[in-house]
Amino acid sequence: MFDRQQKSVGKQAGKAGFTLREVANPIAGGLFRVFSKVPAFVRRLGGVSGLVLLLVILAAVGGFIFAGHGFFFRPCTIRDRVGVGALDETIYIFGGTRPDVGVLRDVLAFDVRRRRVSPVGELPWPAHCAMIAAADGALYVMDGRSGSTAIPEIVRFDPTNRSIEPVGRMPESRSFGAVTSDGETIYYVGGWDGAAVRDEVLAFSPGAWEARIVARLPVPVRNCAAVCSSGRLYVLGGETGEGDLLSLLVEVDIESGRVLRTFELPTPISRTTIVEFADYLYVFGGWNREALGDIARISIGEGPMVHEIVGQLPAPSSECTALIANQRIVVVGGESVYDGRELRISEFDPVELAFRVLRFRGSI
Repeated sequence: MFDRQQKSVGKQAGKAGFTLREVANPIAGGLFRVFSKVPAFVRRLGGVSGLVLLLVILAAVGGFIFAGHGFFFRPCTIRDRVGVGALDETIYIFGGTRPDVGVLRDVLAFDVRRRRVSPVGELPWPAHCAMIAAADGALYVMDGRSGSTAIPEIVRFDPTNRSIEPVGRMPESRSFGAVTSDGETIYYVGGWDGAAVRDEVLAFSPGAWEARIVARLPVPVRNCAAVCSSGRLYVLGGETGEGDLLSLLVEVDIESGRVLRTFELPTPISRTTIVEFADYLYVFGGWNREALGDIARISIGEGPMVHEIVGQLPAPSSECTALIANQRIVVVGGESVYDGRELRISEFDPVELAFRVLRFRGSI
């Protein structure tokens, strides 16, 4: 009885121009039509030849599906406390932590234009909370931590050949500082040396790695944020050796090492992230007894510095990183997206003051 009903439904579907399988699932129906022709073709060839051909066809289909995995699927990229750097249109993620894995050592490349993510190498050791600076067309990994131990080595990542190798060491144990660059020289600001919080701004020239002191801040500081712009170094917030939060923005002339201006923020802040864009500093999140969600903008042109709150992060965060990629402000980290599977990477529009989440396909 059931067979007759099934045939009846099949005939009705056939009159409409499609098979029963197509009614249930268009994709399965298409595959059924293709593979339904294979046995007859195999029988024409006969015996072993037909079997070999069938295996070749199956292997080709399997290869197509495997090759297309990175195009069709979105991988799990979730991780915390990552190191973040950018060159041109690509964002690079270094290490980090995942609850199910622990401390990571892989390096991922997120192509913003093509919306593709791919693995491009591994750090010499697992690391989290690393600071990344771009100079001479490469990215330099500094101030990372393995567990609770600071990593003194400086690692160079060359995206052209995907080489990753140690190239130097910090002059002494430093951690919890801020790292930035002007494209040629890398600056390490403040930090903790294991005994005290420091006030120096150290400069490193790629290739030499002999640190030199180019400036001193008004106060020793750790967990601050720093950025270079037009020959100036801006250092914002942070903490003293006693753990007190600072509400100070310092502008330093890099060539002379002189402090040009200081500005008092409305409230103290640490563990924040800043970028410079069109004569403004944009400040994202931070920490003041709890994670903060404010987006602040500070004018740094020739006139007086002015601070204003211009928006909110999707969720409060003291672990996100802001950077410039292809002349756009991109914020990495913070609250995860899409069921907690993907690292949040968002583009921030400084005109509309709005975020747009970027999603990536690939295989990692």
